[in-house]
Amino acid sequence: MEQSRGRIISVADDLSHATVEVDTAVFCPRCASGKGCGAGIFGSDRGPRRLDALVVGQLELHEGDEVQLELAPQSVLRAALIVYGIPLAATVLVTGIAYLAGLTDVEAVLAVSAAVAVSVIISRQRLRRSGCLRQYTPAVTGRLGRVE
Repeated sequence: MEQSRGRIISVADDLSHATVEVDTAVFCPRCASGKGCGAGIFGSDRGPRRLDALVVGQLELHEGDEVQLELAPQSVLRAALIVYGIPLAATVLVTGIAYLAGLTDVEAVLAVSAAVAVSVIISRQRLRRSGCLRQYTPAVTGRLGRVE
C-alpha cells in the first residue's frame, strides 16, 4: 500500500468517510521523491488539497487528527492504465489505420487528434463512475495523533 499522511477536516455522521486535507507536495511518495507519474502535469501541485477518504475499521476520528492514508499500488496502476492507456491505444490504432488508408499528413494528424480527444473523454467518463471512483479512493487506516 502507498501511504501518506493527512489532517481530518470533518467526519461523516456515520463515520464511514472523512474529508482529509493533504499536502499535495508529499501526498504521493513517488511525487515527493521526484519520480511521479505526471498525473499533476495539468493541475497545480502546490499547497493543500482536500479529498474524501473512506474510513477503515472502527477508528475514533475528530477534526484536526493526523491520519494515515493508504491506496493500493494496483489501484494506482489500474487508474494509470485508464488515464494513459486508452488514449495511447487510440493513438496507435488510428495512426495505423491512417497509414494503411494512405491519408495525407494533415488528414492523419486530424484523425489522431480527434481520436485522442474522444479517448480522453471516454477515460474521464470511466473514472467518474461511482464504482470506479470508490476503487481509487484513498482510505484512512490509522490515527497518528492530533495536530494543533
